[in-house]
Amino acid sequence: MVIRLIQENIKNIRFPLESLKLKNFFSLCFSLLSILFVAFIVITNIRQLQALHVSISDSFWILLGVILSCISVLINAFAWRQLAYWVSCEDLNIPFIRIYLRTNLLKYIPGGIWHFVQRLRLLKQHISVSKSIACVLLEPLVMAISALLLVPIGGWQSGLSFFCILPCLLLLPRWREIVFSYLRKNKTSQLRTIDPEIVPTATKNYFLESQNKYPFRVVFLEMLFILFRFSGFLCCLKAFSLADYFSLGFWIAAFALSWTLGLIVPGAPGGIGVFEAVLILRVGSSAIEAPLIATLLCYRFVSTISDVLLAISSTIFRKWSY
Repeated sequence: MVIRLIQENIKNIRFPLESLKLKNFFSLCFSLLSILFVAFIVITNIRQLQALHVSISDSFWILLGVILSCISVLINAFAWRQLAYWVSCEDLNIPFIRIYLRTNLLKYIPGGIWHFVQRLRLLKQHISVSKSIACVLLEPLVMAISALLLVPIGGWQSGLSFFCILPCLLLLPRWREIVFSYLRKNKTSQLRTIDPEIVPTATKNYFLESQNKYPFRVVFLEMLFILFRFSGFLCCLKAFSLADYFSLGFWIAAFALSWTLGLIVPGAPGGIGVFEAVLILRVGSSAIEAPLIATLLCYRFVSTISDVLLAISSTIFRKWSY
């Protein structure tokens, strides 16, 4: 079912060698090194990991983590729809939720851009190219900004919290046009290597005609998405008795920062390797390594299975159309 769903989404996608140009070499190496780092940590702690046991109560926490992670995916889909409304797509009968859930699995394909490609193709059937580009390219920016706004919950952290608040200024009218122009210039060239017809060379910047309101609702929903995503991670911490090792604020801050870096590093499919490596480096010297590694592996399973379940559900329950 999952394989068929992915095949339906990528049947028209080409995988050209041009997408592996030298400009992506650094990001691919960084992602590979992150995965190798996590693999090294797992191998060096393999005996301690084998000694861990999952009880019935621990299984309950893992199951609850899957449920909460599924809710987080739905919230993220609604946040994307709200973002589309923000770019003046609210009057159109577009199945935003279903498009989002069906294409979400494509983020796990190496390159981290295939879900953008398919969403652009589907949105172009309903709205203009400029609005489609805005809906697709602005989503990860808003997600990253929203996640970073949660980092200050962990305290001052030697000034890190202050710098994590600053990116929210990028969504102000004066700055977002500059940021969007930069994203459009860099991402569309990469998209054209996959499909030359997906983005015309002459596409004007939509935000030159856009509203001047700050996307408060979108940011709020994305923050809620991160908190529910964290709640799934917290369940994994509970399963391996690590939740009380640090304060709740510290765990939220560490999770939000690690998740953001996993999102923004190009080439990391679904943040695999980057998220785990950053969180290990953030807390690994203080926490017990084997339970922490088990927690990260468990959370990767929980978050992935939630994406799979929602993608399948969006196909089965076609009433999820908006």
